[in-house]
Amino acid sequence: MKKYLIILAAAAFILAACANPVVTDLNSEATQAEKTEIDRSPVRAINLSTPDAYENDDTQSVAKLIASDGSIQEHNFYDDANDWLKFSAVAGQTYVIETWVLGVADTVLYVYDGSSKKATNDDKSSSDYGSRISFTAPSTKTYTIKVYSYNNKKGTNRGYSVSVTGPGTPPRAARSPCPSRTSNGPSLSTSTLTTTWLPTAPKTSSRCRPSVPASV
Repeated sequence: MKKYLIILAAAAFILAACANPVVTDLNSEATQAEKTEIDRSPVRAINLSTPDAYENDDTQSVAKLIASDGSIQEHNFYDDANDWLKFSAVAGQTYVIETWVLGVADTVLYVYDGSSKKATNDDKSSSDYGSRISFTAPSTKTYTIKVYSYNNKKGTNRGYSVSVTGPGTPPRAARSPCPSRTSNGPSLSTSTLTTTWLPTAPKTSSRCRPSVPASV
């Protein structure tokens, strides 16, 4: 009789667990060690004081699509510390997910397949709080990206750019997303500064920085 009672109790426990499955909170991160904030003043127009244009993108279920052609999206952590994106990948192909931080932002990148974490990166270096992941897709499907603000920090002056670069995309220097005075495209300039493109060594993020015209 005791054996049957034990079996019945075990069955009741299993049924209760099935009825109330554990839900994984992919937005929850453990408290991280404090780091000295580095203020990288923005050198181009980017919103750092109100929610960005991609909100609401705070959970995996509402992840916003990003192309894998290297196109850059501008985001911020004004109202929350989590932004979610998604991209389509082909099995065996490698995709580079990268962020460039503005203001006092500090990103942490994650790649997910459903609730399974596939890759993560915090900083590119001790002096660069942007993040970079080189991810080879194991299957042809849609993967999600979480961009997390280190230690759950949010508010003004915390912006970042993000891109996903897949196979066949020209090198960033060749694509030159930052117009200059010498380019054939439109110029981003004011009476005091012009944005110029600065290519850097391979595997190092390229940046735009202001230059002062000679007449100023």
